[in-house]
Amino acid sequence: MRKFYQILIFFISSTILFGQANKKITGPEKQKNFLKQIWGKESILPDEHRRISASLESLTKTYNNTREDILWQTFGPSPATYNKKVFFPNAKTQNASGRIRDIAVDVQKIDEFDTGIRVLSATGGIFGVSEISIGGGLSLVHSFNLSKSLPAIFTSAFAFHPYKKGLILVGSGEPFITCGQGLFRSVDNGETWNQVEMDLHFRYPCLIHKIFFDPVVPNVVHATTSNGYMKSEDEGLSWNKYSDNIDMTGLVQDKNSWSTLYCAGGNGQLYVSYDNGDNWNTVASNLPLNESYHSALAIDPVYSNRLYVFMSNKDNRTLGLFKSIDKGNSFTTCTFNGGPMVDMHWSQGYYNNVVEVSPIDNEVVFAGAGNYLRSSNTTDYQAVDPHHADQHAIVFDSKGTMYLGNDGGLFTSTDNGITYSGKYNIFPTMQFYHAGVSRGNPNYMSGGTQDNGTVYRNNEGWYTLLNGDGTSGCAHHDIPNKMYGSDNSGQLRYSNDGGRNWATDIDICWGKYMFVESEKSNVVSGPNSLLAYCERDVFRQIGSTWSKITPTSMAGTIQYITVSNKSSTASRANIYLSIEHADPNFRIAVRRRDGDSWSTRGNTNGLPNDTYYRIFPHPYKFDVAYLICLSTPASGFGNKVFKTDNAGLSWTNITGNMPNVPLTCLAAHPQNDNILMVGTAGFGFLESIDGGTSWNTSNEGTAVSTIVSGIDVIDSTSRNGSVHLIAYTLGNSFIKRHWPNVFVNNIDQYEEKAANRMEIINTAQSGNYQIHFTHDKKETITINAISSNGQIIKTQKSIIYPGNSDIELDLSSASYGLYVVQTIYSDNSTVTRKLIHNQ
Repeated sequence: MRKFYQILIFFISSTILFGQANKKITGPEKQKNFLKQIWGKESILPDEHRRISASLESLTKTYNNTREDILWQTFGPSPATYNKKVFFPNAKTQNASGRIRDIAVDVQKIDEFDTGIRVLSATGGIFGVSEISIGGGLSLVHSFNLSKSLPAIFTSAFAFHPYKKGLILVGSGEPFITCGQGLFRSVDNGETWNQVEMDLHFRYPCLIHKIFFDPVVPNVVHATTSNGYMKSEDEGLSWNKYSDNIDMTGLVQDKNSWSTLYCAGGNGQLYVSYDNGDNWNTVASNLPLNESYHSALAIDPVYSNRLYVFMSNKDNRTLGLFKSIDKGNSFTTCTFNGGPMVDMHWSQGYYNNVVEVSPIDNEVVFAGAGNYLRSSNTTDYQAVDPHHADQHAIVFDSKGTMYLGNDGGLFTSTDNGITYSGKYNIFPTMQFYHAGVSRGNPNYMSGGTQDNGTVYRNNEGWYTLLNGDGTSGCAHHDIPNKMYGSDNSGQLRYSNDGGRNWATDIDICWGKYMFVESEKSNVVSGPNSLLAYCERDVFRQIGSTWSKITPTSMAGTIQYITVSNKSSTASRANIYLSIEHADPNFRIAVRRRDGDSWSTRGNTNGLPNDTYYRIFPHPYKFDVAYLICLSTPASGFGNKVFKTDNAGLSWTNITGNMPNVPLTCLAAHPQNDNILMVGTAGFGFLESIDGGTSWNTSNEGTAVSTIVSGIDVIDSTSRNGSVHLIAYTLGNSFIKRHWPNVFVNNIDQYEEKAANRMEIINTAQSGNYQIHFTHDKKETITINAISSNGQIIKTQKSIIYPGNSDIELDLSSASYGLYVVQTIYSDNSTVTRKLIHNQ
C-alpha cells in the first residue's frame, strides 16, 4: 500500500537522517533536514497521522473549560517589511510573509468586505483577504484563517466550488519536501474537515499537484496526483483513477472546448482527453521524454492549439520551456534573451515550476521557477523582478489582476505582470526554524526562517533581511537592541541598534550550518554571552571575542543547544547539546556549571535508545531540566518526556498519558513546576497541569496542525504577576498566549508580595543552594545562614535587580541540619526560609 509514496521519497531520501544537517544546504533541502530531525523520517504517512490524531482526541480533559478560553493569538509577522539598508537597496521588494503554494480568486464571498481572494500556504493553511475602505483611496487589509481545524500538516493545492459557498477541497503534501495525508474536504468554509479516500488502491496520494472544479459541470472535480489523474463526479466525495499510475504533475482544461483536458507526467509525457477525463491518449511529440521529473502545463485561452510545457530535468534544473502550436504534436524550444534557456530552477525544479498565459494578452506568457520570466511574444523570455524567489502559482481574476504566489507570499500586478504590489501580502505564514525573544523587552526578537532569511522585531514592527534561508536567530536577553541572525552559509550577522543596521561578524562557521543562542542568565550586572555551534564544536562570544569551548570536538554532529540559568556571581551555566551519533551513549553532551570539561557519554541512562533528544532547562532553577524524545519510535509509547533535578546525571520519566506524538520543544511555568507546555511537529500543543501525569491538547486559537519550532517563556511576575508564552512556528509565524497559574501553587513564596519573593532550591552540587528572588528594584541585600541554635554560620552581601535574580549559597563546609536563611533588605525588612542542609 505504500508504493504510491515512492516517487517523492526518492527525492527526500537522498539526504541521510541527521547526518547532513550541518553541511551547507539551501532551499527545500534545509526544510527536509529539519523535518527529518523532528519526525525521524521523511513523512508522517496517513495511517500514522490518523493514529496520532485519534490518540490526541481521546485525551480526557483534566481541567475546566475556563482554561480553554485562553487563546493563542497571532503575534506576527504578517508581513515583515524588507530592510533595504542591508541588502539590495534598489530591490523592488516591499514585504514578505511565507510560501504560497496555490491561489484562488473570485471565490464566493463571506461578507461585504471579503475580496474573494484565497491563498494556500505551505504549512499555515488557507487564508482569505478582507478589505475595508477608509476613504481617500485608502483601505485596511486583513487576513482571516479558514483552516485552523484542518489536520493536514503540509498543503499543496486547493479548490473552491464555483457556486456552493463553503465547499473546499485541499490536497496535502508538498513537492520535493514531504508526502501528505491525502485529500481533505470541508462544506462549512473550513470550520470542519473530513479526510477523503480517493482511488481504491491509492486512497491517500503522497501529493496532489493540481485540483479544480469543472466550471461547466461543477459536480466534477479534476486532480493530478503522484499516482496519476483522478476524477470525482460528486463534488469530491468519491474518486476514480483514469490514467496510468505515474506522477502526473501538470493539468489544464481547454477554455474553448471544456471537455478537452491535457495532463503532463513528471517524465515529460503529454496526455489528452476529449471526454472530460474519462479516457486518455498519449500525445506523440518531440518533448524530451524520460529526461524530466516535473512538467508544468499552460494552454492559450484564445488559441487552443497553443500549449506550453515548462520542464525540469532529473537534477531538478531547467530542461526547457517548450511551445506547441498544434495541440502538442510538436514543440519548439523557447529562448532567454535571444539565446538558450539558462537554468531557472536552481536544482529544485520539482518544488517550484509554473507556466501561465495571460488572458489579457495571449502573446504574454509567464514562467516561474527559482527565477521569474515573462515573454511578450510567447517564445523569447526576459527576467522580471517578482519581489521574491521561488514561484509556485500564477492566476488572473475576472478583472484582469494577476496574482503571483512565491516563497515571499502573494504579489499582485495590474499591468500584466510587469510591476507588482505587496498590498495583499498580509499573511502570518512565516516559517521559523529557530528564534529567541529578549527577556529585557519581549517586543524584541530575531529568528531564522525558510525563504526569508533573518526576520526580527523591535518596537517599530517586523522586518526581514531577505538574506536567503536563515538558520537561527536571537535577541540578547539583557540588551534588546543586540540581535543576531545566521544563514545557510554559516554567516553570522548582528545589530546593535534594534535591527536598523546590521554588520557581519567573524566567520567562525563559514560554509557550515550554524545556530546561535543567547545565554539565559538572570544576571544583568554583566551581559550574557552568545553561544554558537556548527558541526561538532561550540563557540562562545564575550564582548567581540570568540573562543572555542569544546577543546575536543564532539563525537557526532551537534543538532541542538540549550543553556540553563546561572547566578549573578557565576561565570558558567549548564550547556546541553543534542548529538547525532549511532551510539545512544553519545547523544547527549553536558558542560555543567561547576567546570570547563564536557561530559560526552553516559548522559542517557534510563532513556530510550531508538530516538534522539532535546533538553530544555527550567526558566530559573539551575540544575532542573526537561528532556523530550524526538520522532515516534516504537519506544515512544510511555517514553516521551523526562525530568532531571541534577543537570542530567539522572532522569525521571514524566510522560504520563502522553501519546506517541512527535515533539519539538518544552516550556516549564516559572511559578509552578506542575504546569508544562510542549510543542509538537504538526499537531500543535499539549499542556500538563500535574507535572506530566496527564496531558491535554492546547490548540485553542491556533491551527491543530501547527509545527512548533520553539517556545519562549516571558515571566513578568515582578511587574504584574503574569506569565506569557511566545511560540515560533514553521508556517504560522509567532503566536502568543497568556499562561496563568490558576492552580494550587507548589512553592510558598508566592503568598508574599511580588517585591519580596524568595525561594531556596537544591542544586546538583554538594552543599550548593540557589536562592531565587523576584523583586521590583535594584538593591543590596544581606543573606544570613542561621543554625538551629541561632548562630550565624555564613553571611554574604549581594545585589538583586528588578525582575528575577539568583544567588548561590555555599554551605558545603557546614554541618548537616536545619538552618534558617534570612534576607535583610535595604529598608531592614526581612524574609526568612527554612533550609534542611543534607546534601
